[in-house]
Amino acid sequence: MTAPTRSIPAAILLLTNCLAALSPALAVEPMSWPHHHGPQFNRISRERDLTLDWDSDDPQASAQRQELWQIVGLSAAADPLVFNDKLYVLHWGSSEQELPAQADGADTPQERPDLPAPRFLSSVSAWHIQGRDTVARFRYDLPSIELNENDSSPLPKFAGDPIWRQLYCLGMGQDLIAIDADYGFEMWQRSSLPPTFQDARVIDTVPPIVYEHLLIVAQLVETKDSTRLVLINGYDRRNGSPVWQHEQKVGETFELTTPVPCILASQVALAVPGQQGNVELMQIQTGRSLRKLTLNDNESSKEKIVTEILFQNGQLLVLSREANQNQTAQSERNWHLDLWSLQSHFDVGATEKIGSWTPSPAEHMTSLLHDGLIYAASSANRLQVYSSKADTQLHDLEIGEGLHREFSPQRLSQNDENSELQNQRSMPPRYHLVWVANQLLATSTHGYWQAFDCANSACQMIYTAERNEPIVGIPAISKKRLYVRTSEQLIAMGPIDNGDAISHPLIPLSEIANDADSVTPGPIQIVPAFATLEAGWQQSFRILQFNEHGHFLEELDPTRVEWSWTGPGDLDSSTATLEIPDDASTDEAFRLTVKAGKQTSESTISLRPAAANVQALSPSE
Repeated sequence: MTAPTRSIPAAILLLTNCLAALSPALAVEPMSWPHHHGPQFNRISRERDLTLDWDSDDPQASAQRQELWQIVGLSAAADPLVFNDKLYVLHWGSSEQELPAQADGADTPQERPDLPAPRFLSSVSAWHIQGRDTVARFRYDLPSIELNENDSSPLPKFAGDPIWRQLYCLGMGQDLIAIDADYGFEMWQRSSLPPTFQDARVIDTVPPIVYEHLLIVAQLVETKDSTRLVLINGYDRRNGSPVWQHEQKVGETFELTTPVPCILASQVALAVPGQQGNVELMQIQTGRSLRKLTLNDNESSKEKIVTEILFQNGQLLVLSREANQNQTAQSERNWHLDLWSLQSHFDVGATEKIGSWTPSPAEHMTSLLHDGLIYAASSANRLQVYSSKADTQLHDLEIGEGLHREFSPQRLSQNDENSELQNQRSMPPRYHLVWVANQLLATSTHGYWQAFDCANSACQMIYTAERNEPIVGIPAISKKRLYVRTSEQLIAMGPIDNGDAISHPLIPLSEIANDADSVTPGPIQIVPAFATLEAGWQQSFRILQFNEHGHFLEELDPTRVEWSWTGPGDLDSSTATLEIPDDASTDEAFRLTVKAGKQTSESTISLRPAAANVQALSPSE
């Protein structure tokens, strides 16, 4: 076991062991918004009886558009999260600055630092929001990072776990941190990269995915030899132990997008963007590859870059654009929508594409999938709607300024315009789409807020408004409230929480897939999937057996498997413990291989010389 960098209370270790024995098939609170794409990672709210028709005479509409409070002066670095009656914001600044309260703040408003600075600081702040006012709970500072003038680093990301009441944060460097979501203290911390990639440069990251006991982290990295790789690692969210890893070489045009949990042939899979416009489906528990979905229908098709993946009711939607090396700023791009059916009867080896559509060219585009209807909003200020059942386009609507002027002719006075809004309106808009109670909400960086009634395949505009600042993030929806991030503040819209919010139930994917039905042995998994050891250190391993659908069956006796280790040291196969000799001085990576029947699994063990004046620890210590 690698020597710990900090002490861990015995009670937490005991709790971790107890949690490991519990069934992980628990459902997220349906009215939570623990991920920036919502509770099901598809920007669909589960809430009912929530109207966005704020121009109607319904008292609920009047209460819904009410602005309860604002948090200003908050330079947000990520979209807000809401769960367990708390609001979480990842933003620029540190604990040396006062935590902003209601309509008050101390941070300097900015989207992100644009100028080189010796050190970048980011933090996670939380507020209790059950009543009318916000109550500051905590602020946790993420590790700062120093950047030179020519350096770059992706924005920090985070995701929540409402069941176990934790937050998982990716810093601007390689830090992966779990913190308690109620009190803000650190649970564990580790590098987000495997030891063999510690010298790689992180180009981009996306918010982590929390699935049962797993924390899944996707990163785009560049090695010293300029090779670009997508690294997707599954960690045990309880202690940060690496469970599985996936790597794929990609080209210069590749763009990282958020992986999405889905259901494929009675098993829970993870849809991952791949090279040359492919989407790879992997068992979410084991990382085992199941199949690839190819966007290019023939060899003459241009290479496509996946920008969004969405899953809903057994269907998987992929939004992609054609790669163009000569692409210039603010130029139109060719976009494609591809839809697959992944129902339980679906043969893993077959192809079941429902249809493909080509929206009008635009620089930016976003999409949303709901009950077989596909919505695409573009920077060309068009909302196009397609039906997978009729395989046709249903609507092509104008959105943005033109629609606002048609239905709401009042305009902001010239004196009210701010420089940030003027700057955003000099560029093509970026839209965000959110679905709630048969309504489609479209917001844009140009400051437009527009709601459509989309029941029964209709798409009728029911409300439009214009804000005096850009709407730059995806609104979060929780218990009849909408939490809207603009360039300078975060606004809570909606009624006081009186406990009358209702929603559709949220059933875990594993229950929908019935992945536990089979007892046929499938892949095995050695945990940890990678580790770094020094001379004199020990590492114990666990071998997990899954069924053919990737559902956990049992932990295997280490004497029932075959071991193979070519590095220095001794492997005790009876206890699954690897011990590195005290005189080992190598600085290499080796493979530990385990075989059970026809199934194999590997762990990458990186060895490094012992640190001076540091006493090695054994697992018992």
